[in-house]
Amino acid sequence: MINEEEVQVGKLSNSLREQPIEQFSAIACVQCRKGHRKCDKKLPNCSNCKRLGKECSYRSPKKRGPQPKKGGDENPLAIPELHNHEEEEEEDSVIPEDAQSNMRKRKHTESNEIRPNIDSEFVTPGAATSYGTDSAENTSISPKEITIDQSATRLSEEYIKKLCFDVYKEIVGDSLPVNQRSKMDKLMSHSLSNSSVVTGAVKKKKFMHEIDVPDLALLYALQSVCFQRIGQHDLSKQLYQRSRQTVSTVFDNITDFNVVCSYAYLSSYLVGEGDFLGAKFYLNSVLFYLEQQKHNTSETDSSFLKGLTTVIHLAMEEDKAQCCFLLNRLLSLIIHNHPELNIESSENGFIVCEEELSEKMKKLDLLTTSLSTSCTDTLCSSKKDLSKIVYLMYLDTMRIKVLEKHGLKDSIQVKEAADRITSLTRIPTFELAPVIVIRSLAIAARVHYNLLVKDLAAYQDDMLVRALSDDLKALKLLGTKYEVVKTRFQQLIRDIELLLEQAELFKVQRHNTTSNPNTNNLNNFDNTDVFSMINSNPNFYTPYLYSQDMMPLMLGANNSTAHTDQTLQHFLNNTNNNNNIFGSSTNAFLPSFDAFAAMNDHTFAMNVNGTSLQQNNLDFLDSLNGLFQ
Repeated sequence: MINEEEVQVGKLSNSLREQPIEQFSAIACVQCRKGHRKCDKKLPNCSNCKRLGKECSYRSPKKRGPQPKKGGDENPLAIPELHNHEEEEEEDSVIPEDAQSNMRKRKHTESNEIRPNIDSEFVTPGAATSYGTDSAENTSISPKEITIDQSATRLSEEYIKKLCFDVYKEIVGDSLPVNQRSKMDKLMSHSLSNSSVVTGAVKKKKFMHEIDVPDLALLYALQSVCFQRIGQHDLSKQLYQRSRQTVSTVFDNITDFNVVCSYAYLSSYLVGEGDFLGAKFYLNSVLFYLEQQKHNTSETDSSFLKGLTTVIHLAMEEDKAQCCFLLNRLLSLIIHNHPELNIESSENGFIVCEEELSEKMKKLDLLTTSLSTSCTDTLCSSKKDLSKIVYLMYLDTMRIKVLEKHGLKDSIQVKEAADRITSLTRIPTFELAPVIVIRSLAIAARVHYNLLVKDLAAYQDDMLVRALSDDLKALKLLGTKYEVVKTRFQQLIRDIELLLEQAELFKVQRHNTTSNPNTNNLNNFDNTDVFSMINSNPNFYTPYLYSQDMMPLMLGANNSTAHTDQTLQHFLNNTNNNNNIFGSSTNAFLPSFDAFAAMNDHTFAMNVNGTSLQQNNLDFLDSLNGLFQ
């Protein structure tokens, strides 16, 4: 509508230039200024007001000089900025009564109409209705010209705001300490509700004076994390920038708890964006606060910050020397948050009882089983159970890492753990998963990828192919929200896509072979495209399987069973070798799995040949000895 009016005003301006005598005002009329329309400044009535049937009035030009800055880039989803409302009241005093009524009626509509970027994209349903009505009254455009697409867009925009508040209420804000939660609940509700957009100027101004700068910085940081969680990149980025700018004004106030909380959530946002350097910058400020203010911080506030920093550390895959400590802390948080499991705990994790070591493992299994049961029963009905997905994924991630450290990467336990991680991605609530699950999902995808690549007969395992396909879908889903997926795991995604294409091709060939008995047997994998591709390019799966130096041993001419066993034994015997069998960290697309270097004293020699499944389980329990001490 605005574009049509500007074109018409342009035509009128051209015709006015042809007239020899005209009188013009020094400034635009009140109506055109309010609507940000191009005014021809004609006296006594401008062309716009004359065409729309409005009363045209002009204010006296003011002196030049600095004027109060308008919040043109204001985010309607956040707390509104302060404006010079005294100037607006002065405008009302010089405008006739009927014009004032008409202007107040259109005030909210026109403010949404002129806001660029984020403001123009978010219009509440109530504002959309008044917009359509006023347009029908004041222009020749009929209500029928408001398309269905526009209505659907406004509805989806309102849904996005509602979803953001739900994500905050049920997930992000649920872990805040009680004092901060009650205050943030009020601010978040006000900033995302319809009433905050149409509230009067005086009430807005009064409300803004009640908000401290640290509270406002924390509010923006929480909103950025929430919008990032639902895939709204532009909104989350703008709110992150607002929080960063706000907190910069109180950057030296390191004793304020809300400032430190803002640092923590800004760090969490940057982890999702793949900016680990920036995330560590804010995270170090949080760690500094915990060290300097440990005697002045309540136990609740301290536990909250420690838990949040632990999750951020794990999501960044940093400080690998402290990985055991971080995982133990995560397990302690699980036990603390789920006392109904009645699992004994201590500062170092599980208590070492007088029973055999296997008893300690039974407690871990009890924890996993209990959480799994509660998840499958209630996970779809409550967003709060999303935290259980994270716990379960990291429990199995820990299992995979410990098993691989001790040479059991081919064991059935590794595949089962990876399958459990993948199964959690099929739950609808996973769509709101935090950034921390990306690492677990990538590890599960790597396990399924390796199983499918190194044994081409696995192409016949439909469950394995489906698991890898679900891993790919989940990674792509997380990639729509977190840039870190694209920056760190894009190569893995491409390789999985290529492998699944080959699996689909094999499936078609197998189907054709079954339907046509006269066709040559295609189960000879030497003739398949994927086998030829791997033989011609050993680096195809190097980042996920073995180092390049070990490839000739795996793909050499001697493919006998004895040679395979000898090669496998060679790998297991070199577990403690300085050469990392998983490839160098510079060439790998996945994080190194050498995070348990501190457990070298607890490694054990293992003979895989002739080892029973029961013995493998006992060896697995022994391998956990160093983890829980």
